[in-house]
Amino acid sequence: MAELLLDEETQLYCDPETCRVYSRVTREIRACGFMDDLDYVKERDLLKGRYLHEACHLFDMGRLDPSSVDPSLRPKFNGYLKAKEELGLVIIESELQVRNDAYGIAGTLDKIARIRQDDSIWLLDIKGGPPKNWHRIQTAIYDLCLPPGAAPRKRAGLHLMDNDYRLVPHFNRRDFKRAEAVLELATARREAA
Repeated sequence: MAELLLDEETQLYCDPETCRVYSRVTREIRACGFMDDLDYVKERDLLKGRYLHEACHLFDMGRLDPSSVDPSLRPKFNGYLKAKEELGLVIIESELQVRNDAYGIAGTLDKIARIRQDDSIWLLDIKGGPPKNWHRIQTAIYDLCLPPGAAPRKRAGLHLMDNDYRLVPHFNRRDFKRAEAVLELATARREAA
């Protein structure tokens, strides 16, 4: 499968081999009214969040010296390092593009990791702010984008704070019903266009 190309302006992914277009997961969650809180986020903070994700990814791939992290990112990056150590995170996948062809939706899943404490597989979404209700829907959609029959996994938000973290499990089974509702509305909008 080809790597999808993301158009940041339209929030649409495109498969360069098939020219198939996929809507971004967060675009559809927002279109359903679950992400109004992003209207107040400054562009500078969004960019900082992207850089933090990239730093965590590069570190996990063995391509980043932690001492080279920008001072403005260091406190939350240190929170990530603390989470890795305390939870015994073993990264299986990092910044994994996922898609669901049936719903025409795609996104980039932050981490699939094994947590040594309970030896279970977790789908983790890294967040630089406090927990929001839509985070659970996001991880449920990512879960629905993974191949059927993939290893059973738990879902959580990994909220990075200055030199600390909070793992917020997403155990509510209704998250999948809400995720499917978002996906059905995305399909209906696409069919009506």
